[in-house]
Amino acid sequence: MSENCNCGHGEHHHHADMESKYDFVIAEYGNTMSDEEVAANVKKHIRRGCNMDPVNVSVIVPVYNMQDYLARCVDSILSQTYQNFELILVDDGSPDNCPAMCDAWAKKDNRVKVIHKENGGLSSARNAGMENASGDYYIFVDSDDTISPNMAEEMV
Repeated sequence: MSENCNCGHGEHHHHADMESKYDFVIAEYGNTMSDEEVAANVKKHIRRGCNMDPVNVSVIVPVYNMQDYLARCVDSILSQTYQNFELILVDDGSPDNCPAMCDAWAKKDNRVKVIHKENGGLSSARNAGMENASGDYYIFVDSDDTISPNMAEEMV
């Protein structure tokens, strides 16, 4: 199924139908580019948030009793320069306002998934996140930490 992106190529512009991001760049710009120019344009489209591939990074955040820090953490993740990710917030039975905060983010941003589970500790929460992840790569972030805006891009 096709999915619109926000790369600026118009509302009917789809990448999901393309066999690969390289095919997209060639189709968009013609095959007169060098391999280096194709690679640079692919990177540019990824930075713009084009969904040319399925999610390939899953950011997993175990959440327990961190309502005072969670917003900063989530904001730092959602503002990544690399946009081809999903954020999995694992509510590990938190007794504070964290479960509602997680649900609110999931309603606002379709990259956010929330898992609610009984308290089982950090490893259990991370494992639950991995079991529900669709990415090829995992990034684990503690709910009281923030990450730099280009962390995912640099890692990929």
